[in-house]
Amino acid sequence: MTAPDGIGGMNGGAMGGPGGLGIGLAGLNAAIHSEYVILQDSSYVTMASQTGTVTDVSSDWLTVKSEDGFSRIYAVGADVQVSEGIRQRGGGSTGGTLGISEVTSGSTVRVTALKSSDSYTAQAILLAPAPGTAAAPGAGSTSN
Repeated sequence: MTAPDGIGGMNGGAMGGPGGLGIGLAGLNAAIHSEYVILQDSSYVTMASQTGTVTDVSSDWLTVKSEDGFSRIYAVGADVQVSEGIRQRGGGSTGGTLGISEVTSGSTVRVTALKSSDSYTAQAILLAPAPGTAAAPGAGSTSN
């Protein structure tokens, strides 16, 4: 399917990606911050996602501020998945798995969190590659 902007399929079209959420120019991956509901283990849960700069961090929580000024505090558990690299089609990423100690104030991150009442617990933190570092071979490229 081709999106109105002429970009189709998995590379950012309106229907690209699982569930038609889009990867790239359309859908949740283009959102700076969002909340959405998914089916997880036979129950519906609310998830949140945010891209921004870490303004404060500890072993138990981090605060992220987006470009538009939106800020949120996330609880961090021992099971949080921290990785660095470029997100790839299919939900994976290039780069290695890290710990919360690798997340520092000033880092650019994408956080995916579980919402419960008014609190948010980070499930995954994706660190953007540091400026000037080379991405892994083939990172960010797709083939059809």
